[in-house]
Amino acid sequence: MRVKFLDQREIRSEYQVIFWYTFLTEDIDNKVDDLLIEFIHSDCFREFGKPSIVSQSHIGGDRFLQGAFNLNNLDVTNFRIFSKDGLMQFFDEYSQSADWGDDRGEFIDVMNSFNKFLEKETSDCFFGISKEWFNQGDRVLSADSGFYTYYFLLMWLDIGKKIINVCEWNYD
Repeated sequence: MRVKFLDQREIRSEYQVIFWYTFLTEDIDNKVDDLLIEFIHSDCFREFGKPSIVSQSHIGGDRFLQGAFNLNNLDVTNFRIFSKDGLMQFFDEYSQSADWGDDRGEFIDVMNSFNKFLEKETSDCFFGISKEWFNQGDRVLSADSGFYTYYFLLMWLDIGKKIINVCEWNYD
């Protein structure tokens, strides 16, 4: 798989954040779901698919949390497929949950900023996964998953631009 890291951006409100990574690929002959799963298992994603503070740090060890998912154990069947409108509706309904407390406002700020970017996306096929769909100890969850209040991993492919988008949306 030939993939090149392009960019990372952040959408943040307090401790709630989306890390959005973009990658250029030439390999779009495969089915989109196969391509995305192959990509998250790739060395390129492991090397560049992490927040810039982690990749730029020269401190080794366990200073930073790992993502909530054990990427080695993820499969396409673990993801739900959303249309663009369906993805926005999913997060809108998630924000309506009764147990938010004071953090709901920050989630909505991040969601609204994300939606502005999402509206410009040409893809209408988004793969999403939430740590809340699994039980602690499930093989798809990492040892650090319990430290996150919520954690979503989103992926989609802009076929025309040959761009893979990956978002890690979390609150720790």
